[in-house]
Parts: sequence; structure tokens; C-alpha cells
Amino acid sequence: MASETYAQRKAKALAAKNTAVLTYDELERIKSMCSQTNETEDYQTMRQGERKELHALSNARVSKWPNTIQAERERKEFERVKKLEDDEIDRRRIDAEEESYQQALRQKQLDKTNKMFHDSQDKVKALHSKMLLCDVNTERQVQIAHK
Repeated sequence: MASETYAQRKAKALAAKNTAVLTYDELERIKSMCSQTNETEDYQTMRQGERKELHALSNARVSKWPNTIQAERERKEFERVKKLEDDEIDRRRIDAEEESYQQALRQKQLDKTNKMFHDSQDKVKALHSKMLLCDVNTERQVQIAHK
């Protein structure tokens, strides 16, 4: 069988199902194409990385532009949120003022009630009565001295 020619071996291999006969040069060419595929994949991943970097740089530049549709949307959203926050601060301030006013009214009513309770005691009534009598006598003495 060693004396078989290449054409005979090729014909025999073709006769077998799903087989192919390759020369050494063809095999090397296929290997080199496969290795180029790996290099191509590396190149493509490197290129994708570069594209991502350029895209990020472009987005960074565009983010500083005030006249884009996205910048207008962001500005409007910022202004809306700012207005809501300002309104909330105003409501809280008004609520605090109302709370302090209501507390002052409660304190005033408590003071009035305490004074009425204090003044309704018998000893205090007697003291006020005697003080009034003393004031009347003093005023009477001044009137007599004037007359």
C-alpha cells in the first residue's frame, strides 16, 4: 500500500462517507486561518473597548452642553423637584408658625385658668378685699388732705 499514489488515496477517502483528504499545505493554511480568527476576535474586543471609551468621552462632552433635549429634560426635572422642595419647606415653616401660635394660645388659656383658680381661693379673696379697702382708705386720706 505504500506504493499508492496521492490520487488513489484521495479517491479512496472520497469514497468513504464524510471524509476529506487534505495536503499538509492545506492543513497549515486552515490552521493559520483559525489562529487569525483568534487574532481577529482579540482585535474585535479591543476595538469594542476603544469604541466604549470613545462613547464615554462623547457622552461626557455632551453632558456639559446646555442646549440638548436631554439637558432641557434634566433642567425641567431639577426645577420641578426644587419647586416641590421649596413648597415643602414653606409648608413646614407655616406649620411651625401655626404650632407655636396654638401653643401660645394654650399657654394663655392655662395662665388665665390658673389665675382664676388662684383668685377664687378664700384667702386670696380676703387679701384682695383688704388690699382694696386699704387703697380706698389711702385715697380717702389724700382727698381729705387735699380738701
